[in-house]
Amino acid sequence: MSVAVAGAPCNVGVAADPNAAPPSDVLLDALQQAGYVGVDLGPPGYLAGAGELGDRLRARGFGLAGGWVQLGVPDTLETLAGLLDACDAALAAAPDHPPPRPTIGPPPAPRARIGAPTRLDDAAMDELAAALDDLAARCRARGHEPVLHPHVGTTIETPEDTARMLERSDVELCFDTGHVQLGGGNPLGLLTRWRDRISHVHLKDVDENIAARLRDEQAATERTWDSGVFCELGTGDLDLAAAVAALADFSGWVVIEQDRAVHSEQETQDALAAQARNRERLAEVGW
Repeated sequence: MSVAVAGAPCNVGVAADPNAAPPSDVLLDALQQAGYVGVDLGPPGYLAGAGELGDRLRARGFGLAGGWVQLGVPDTLETLAGLLDACDAALAAAPDHPPPRPTIGPPPAPRARIGAPTRLDDAAMDELAAALDDLAARCRARGHEPVLHPHVGTTIETPEDTARMLERSDVELCFDTGHVQLGGGNPLGLLTRWRDRISHVHLKDVDENIAARLRDEQAATERTWDSGVFCELGTGDLDLAAAVAALADFSGWVVIEQDRAVHSEQETQDALAAQARNRERLAEVGW
């Protein structure tokens, strides 16, 4: 298994406002034309239900990179069931691609403010680890290996808390370069530190000037969508070539993400065009 590069619906505003985002076929066609070989699932129902999803992936020669399910929200198990159905459909449609990885997010933070992380005590961290392991067991019972995605605005966002959770659970890590940096970490240093636990990658570039301002303001997490903090690859502060070099022996899905909102047809077209530029820049450094 080698590196397979996927795009994501969040790149065209789906997570910020599904009603403003382009139809999923428009995104899939743009990704195919730009040279991607897969896509992340996005919110339930955006790409398709499990029955139709396999046909849409097969028609483009795509695999499914994975999909998000969050602990500590009312619809966790319902979302997981749909995600695992989608993973089953993708495996049947694209057996030559890396398998999809159910991507487990920690519970939302009580006060989701950038630069003001929630600190769980040891008892709460143990409880969260038990919940993570339970959800992981449900994934494994269906034949899918999950990953943990530390995320700004959740109860696991800083490098310190990520390390505490990795000590408590055997679930592997989805390493998101953007959320690591926005959460106060050094992506390159942590890529090396956690390399043996990383089996899934979300690749983002970050404008550190904007990131610092958001931290200083303790801005609401939702501000990331419109702030421009997650910029096109090669235009921010991530050393893209060094990140690729640190993952020289990696195999599996690398999902290019540039979380953003769209508010007009022009912004939608800009977001779609950015997918090709991001793919080109990643190819220039070896992927």
